[in-house]
Amino acid sequence: MTGRATRISGVVLAAATVAVLGAGCSGSDTAAPADALHPTNVVLSQDDLPGNLKTVKLDKDTLRQLADQLHDATKKTTVTPANCAGIGSMPDSINPKADGLMAARNDAVSVSEAVEVAAIVPGGVDLAAAKARVTGACSTVKVAVSSGPIKDAVITIDNTVLDVAQGAAEQVLVVESASRTVRGSKAASEKLLVGRAVVKGYAITVQMSSLTNSGDLDRQLFNEVFANAIAKAARP
Repeated sequence: MTGRATRISGVVLAAATVAVLGAGCSGSDTAAPADALHPTNVVLSQDDLPGNLKTVKLDKDTLRQLADQLHDATKKTTVTPANCAGIGSMPDSINPKADGLMAARNDAVSVSEAVEVAAIVPGGVDLAAAKARVTGACSTVKVAVSSGPIKDAVITIDNTVLDVAQGAAEQVLVVESASRTVRGSKAASEKLLVGRAVVKGYAITVQMSSLTNSGDLDRQLFNEVFANAIAKAARP
């Protein structure tokens, strides 16, 4: 499978995983008034990042391209079970002035963080419900692609909930998603770590993906970034 096709598979994996974790049944029970919260103030900066991670500039063109990629990669897909294609996973736009956004990388992995106001997340943020989904009906998800660069590919995603320190968060959920993309006689594998937390009215999402052919992820580094994100949002 070509490098471009593999990258598109990774975008579909990310969108499908966040879909499973994004849909909630109720709003956060700890949400503060939306006008009192400023996601851009609590998103991680270079000084907050462990190891040798370096932030990557996110300009308007890059953010628009990211939103377009998410839409293009998933608009002609069929998800099974159907209810695992949750709401809240595909933003129509990305607003760097309203949402706290950070991207960073080293030689092996890329890491991103998004901070939103929990009270205005579509569908609410209920990570207990999301955990029930990802350990139940959505523990294995199949995505059939019917158009685009990986037309006719079938992506099988296995989701596993990981134990992590909750810190100051009211809710936490970390999932490792392992996917296998099959397209004709070719196949490729991909892994993704996604952590979600609710902290003082903020909804935080941290993701890690591999930049190497091995596809290996650094769980210890991910845990440090996730813990730092929770701690920064919890500061007075």
